[in-house]
Amino acid sequence: MNCRFRLGQSLTTAMLFGYLFSPPAWAADYAYKVTMTTLAPKGSAGEKLAATQPSSTKTTPCSDTLPDQVTVTLTYDAGKTALEKRDLFIILNSPTGTLLPVKKFTLGASPTILGPFTASTLTGSAADNIYLRAADNLGQGAQTETLFGGYINLRSIPTGTWQVVAILANSSTVNFEDPTTWSAWDVTTLVVGKPWAGITKTICGPGFLP
Repeated sequence: MNCRFRLGQSLTTAMLFGYLFSPPAWAADYAYKVTMTTLAPKGSAGEKLAATQPSSTKTTPCSDTLPDQVTVTLTYDAGKTALEKRDLFIILNSPTGTLLPVKKFTLGASPTILGPFTASTLTGSAADNIYLRAADNLGQGAQTETLFGGYINLRSIPTGTWQVVAILANSSTVNFEDPTTWSAWDVTTLVVGKPWAGITKTICGPGFLP
């Protein structure tokens, strides 16, 4: 048999075998993305801060006269096909370091804040604390929504530095102590009143400022 023919036949067989038994490249290389933005709405206490107050981190001063409110906007692409889709987790990282997952129980219902958890205990109950399950993702690509449906009133919230964390991951394999198990993630930071938890003034509300 012609050696050139046999070589060509072998290469063709190898390519066909690889195509049939290897996962499609697009399944492993999907461009997952999640971003968040925190804004102080017009008329809120954090809309126009004094020059002496933080400029690089979104801050609400806990005002006696203006509402301490923010909006958190979330944009995510968690996959389109069943093979690509990932679960979406929304987790509040509190000033004391506890993790508070946000969960939607039913379509149209207000999200509920659960916890507190540590990274380890949240990993062990990941499937019960998903914000948007992969199965509920309609697969339309990039989606945008406002967390909690609108302005978030920060009165009665403990003071300190809060983080809102969004993670796209597979709930069956995610480890909240190992970012390599996350398909995409983002963090937005908000300072409520002061950068740490208070001792005598612990809550954002009237009388917080001198």
